This record gives sequence, C-alpha cells and structure tokens, in this order.
Amino acid sequence: MTKFLAAYLKAARQLDEGGWKDPRVLDIVARYTGGQVAVLRDISYTIRPADGAIDMASVREQEQFFRAQGTLDYKGNANIDAVYRRDILQRANRLLQSKP
Repeated sequence: MTKFLAAYLKAARQLDEGGWKDPRVLDIVARYTGGQVAVLRDISYTIRPADGAIDMASVREQEQFFRAQGTLDYKGNANIDAVYRRDILQRANRLLQSKP
C-alpha cells in the first residue's frame, strides 16, 4: 500500500507541475479511462496538498453542505478517522523523499 500511495503522490505532483497540460499525459489518461482528450483537457484541475494530506475541516464543511441539501443517506458525522491511515501517508512521503 505504501508503494502504491507513493506512486500516486509522485504522479499527482507531476500533474501539479503542469503535467495535466502535457499532450502525452492526456493521451495516457484517455487511454486508461476511455475518456476523450478534448474532454479531459477541459476538466478543472483539483489542487491538493503535495503531501497528500486530507483537509478534514474541508471534509466536514462538505458533509454539512450535502446534509443541508438532503443528499446524505446517513445520520451524524462520517468516522473518517477510522479509515484514514496517516501512518501509510507518512511512510509514502518518506519513501519519496529517499528517492528523488
């Protein structure tokens, strides 16, 4: 899991550095997703922290928003901390630091 997450973070950082505008990257994403390059090019790019951390305050705000919209099927707050493995994220970041 750590190596997979490290690979994901490495790819995400490459996209952050302009990779999403690279025609070669768009071709690869289109091939593996079945999407069209023209459509992929128009997708708004999501910015996230380079270390892959989840902004829990933002998650809670989104949860409140969607609850107010009546679109959540569950009551109370989701127990994200029960499944979010910060230890794996930390190991993945250390792995990337050791292999520039």
